[in-house]
Amino acid sequence: MDKKRIGEYLKKLRQQKKKGGEKSFTQSDLAEEFLINYDRDVSINAIAEWESGNSLPSPDNLEILAKIYDRTIDEILDAEDNKEIDYNKVYFIYDRNWYMNVNYKEVNTHQLFNEQKLLITTRFKELLLIRIDRGFTTNEENEFRFLFDNFYNLSDYAREISDLEIKDEYLIFKDDLCELLTKIKKLNKDEQYWEIQKLYSEKDVLWFKFRPNVEELQNIDITKKRYEKLENWQKDMLLAMFQNIELVQFDPSKHGAKNLKRFEEENRGASPESINKLGIKNLIKGGACINKYFLNIKKGYDEKLRIIDRIEELYNNCLKPIEIQVPDKENSGKLKTFKIENNAKNRFLNNYYYPLKINLNGYGNNDNNRNDIEDIYNWFVNNDEISENVYLKIAKNLNIDTNREKKYWMADLKLYSMIDKNFNDFKEKERCIEKDIEEFNDLVNKLKSGDTTYTIHKYNTIGGKDEVSIRDYIEYWKTELDYSEYLNCREEKLTKELLDEIDNLSMGEIKEKYFKVEVIENE
Repeated sequence: MDKKRIGEYLKKLRQQKKKGGEKSFTQSDLAEEFLINYDRDVSINAIAEWESGNSLPSPDNLEILAKIYDRTIDEILDAEDNKEIDYNKVYFIYDRNWYMNVNYKEVNTHQLFNEQKLLITTRFKELLLIRIDRGFTTNEENEFRFLFDNFYNLSDYAREISDLEIKDEYLIFKDDLCELLTKIKKLNKDEQYWEIQKLYSEKDVLWFKFRPNVEELQNIDITKKRYEKLENWQKDMLLAMFQNIELVQFDPSKHGAKNLKRFEEENRGASPESINKLGIKNLIKGGACINKYFLNIKKGYDEKLRIIDRIEELYNNCLKPIEIQVPDKENSGKLKTFKIENNAKNRFLNNYYYPLKINLNGYGNNDNNRNDIEDIYNWFVNNDEISENVYLKIAKNLNIDTNREKKYWMADLKLYSMIDKNFNDFKEKERCIEKDIEEFNDLVNKLKSGDTTYTIHKYNTIGGKDEVSIRDYIEYWKTELDYSEYLNCREEKLTKELLDEIDNLSMGEIKEKYFKVEVIENE
């Protein structure tokens, strides 16, 4: 109990009580009330001690004060009047269909939604900081429970440390919080708050989302206000997401000229890369920092395998004869199966020729002769990329207007032609087969020399790949760190360097230099 708060409340109640309907009760009037109506001798000095917070009334005197002021004993000990508040109305986004009751012509729902999120997260933190100092009043307890039940989840960490076997998450949280506050009472306020945050996580309705919120930092005030109120670790988390995901989910240059122009208009001519870089800038300027513990890592390990199993796998992938079927001239309507050598030329004929021919010569082309096999094969083998002349030829076959900026007719070409995907996929398959054949020959030699097993070095990626899994990963890491460790792993110097260099780097270079996946061996 907070004696000072109780004292201030008792003083307020006394001043609110009127004598004769006009003047407020004095301490002398209160002493007289005790004596005349309750036959109890209470000195003015005792009343002054209560109201200054130096002492508390005895249980008997507390009961009399409750009667005099028309309050409950709990209200006096809480130092506030009990309030009947409908939190369903105060925090109305607890109902996921809240927007159904909103007049869209009069209300900006985006603004309203974000104002609610800001209100909830701010109030929840206020209550947690209050709880560090003292127990909740009845009103605070009711409000806090509503917020927790509707907008927060109990963390896995909180479940692990709890001895309670019940389903009510709030009661588990409350019990964990009481025990934790006892353990961390010697820590400073920031350290205590850090430890408390390990017990819960936000439900997705409260998330400051990578998409679209980071993008909105540029021009939406309520989003800026929400970002300012985020914890530093949350800001660091959003910045860390750039290691695996980007703000623009698709390449507008691959979806036709109309979509490309629409994207440019909506983003005032900004490219996907410039949008991503601006997002990084805004996060850093708002307090985000590169945090090495929040980035994915690769863990290296050795795995021993049987040589004969791998040889069989490689043989089937790249050396096993190719089965082809051709019409049986002797039996109409039937097919004959032949096996041909599995080499680059035959793989091309069997898998790549027709898709490339269709893309190069145009859809609907009825030319079924195979006179161009050598030309297409040589083009495929001797080129690592598609030339502009080839793109122009394909575009004309598709009746695409090439008398425009290249980026626009190329956008239409990529929308209506699979040439890019086919060419690059086929090239990659052949590169993989070449490596597999080298590995096959190496393993055959090992087998001949008497080896039966071989060791390969593999890597497991530790961390998330999308927003949900990244959040889960960082929420876990947060429970493993104390506050000083968290502060020490914030790379402030490196973050400043990124901000200074960002305009001169591509997104690929940024990721390689500042969000690089660390490789850890034998740990």
